[in-house]
Amino acid sequence: MSDHERIYLEPSPGADEDYGRQWCQHNVWDESTEYVRADLHEATAEERDRLREAIIEACDLLMERKQGSPARSPSHNARLRLEEAIGNWNGRPLSPPTAEGRES
Repeated sequence: MSDHERIYLEPSPGADEDYGRQWCQHNVWDESTEYVRADLHEATAEERDRLREAIIEACDLLMERKQGSPARSPSHNARLRLEEAIGNWNGRPLSPPTAEGRES
């Protein structure tokens, strides 16, 4: 038996009186309670914190409370920091959409 990423607990109303509330690896009920594996929840929280730090740093660069590369504008430094954070999101490379006539 493998550990499922998510499992669902049957809602109380309508549960079988003989068996009680049932668990299922698929959400087959309208109002089930979802449980997520602790290690996945922790990884999500760490990713959220990492992205939050990147956003704060980008805001500091934009407000010029922090200096980035002196050869670039504050907005360019902020953009690079956000692209770096988003580009590392779930190990996927960043491929932002580009507007016509605008460099990416």
